[in-house]
Amino acid sequence: MEICNALNACYNSQRAALGQVFEALGFGKTLGRSTLLRVLFFAGRPLTHNEIGIELEVTTGSVTYLVDGFDREGLARRVIEPTDRLPFTSS
Repeated sequence: MEICNALNACYNSQRAALGQVFEALGFGKTLGRSTLLRVLFFAGRPLTHNEIGIELEVTTGSVTYLVDGFDREGLARRVIEPTDRLPFTSS
């Protein structure tokens, strides 16, 4: 239990420090935005909303909200994939 408490204290300290850094960079203290930034940075390739949602463990609606904000602020660029969301046809 003592180890768990120590790890939790380290985690809380790290989050507080990162919160200050992100606040100074203009990101505010939103965990979702900082996590999305980390996921996009380390992916090394464009990600779909579904892939981002799996990484962040959130719904695609939440991903859309976050990505829209990043797109508006110029922090990320949305790329339309022509083969994505093709209409379904009957066979």
